Amino acid sequence: MFENYQRKKAAKKKEKTSMVVHGRTSSRRCTIPRDQVCAHENLFQNYFSNHPLYTLSDFRNRFRMGRELFIRIMEQIVHFDDYFKQKPDATGKLGFSLQVKMTAVMRMLACGTAADLNDDYLKIAETTSFEAYKRFFHAVNNGFIR
Repeated sequence: MFENYQRKKAAKKKEKTSMVVHGRTSSRRCTIPRDQVCAHENLFQNYFSNHPLYTLSDFRNRFRMGRELFIRIMEQIVHFDDYFKQKPDATGKLGFSLQVKMTAVMRMLACGTAADLNDDYLKIAETTSFEAYKRFFHAVNNGFIR
């Protein structure tokens, strides 16, 4: 088990490339281009549109709650924490939508999905999934639902 951890740690070190900047060593992470807009559109068409691909029963099975409750939680949490609002980054590119962040959190809660598995379908990085997860729990602990 410890060997597996060491292998993962070594792989992460390989991902980083070191460079010297004005006598200091800094590291730059390799970035994976993710299409946030496409991920949102796909998620919206599958679950949240007027005629979604998956039925309400499918939604309930996947998220362990009805779609109306999911939407109500989304609407409440965005007022509690600005992190969940979709905002542009420093380059002007839109970040992940509220639906994508909340879906990542709910998949982790309902199915016990690991944060890094959200990347396949939602195109959201492990760190972003985990940050949304932590902020969701912070909101719940501080009583965000009115």
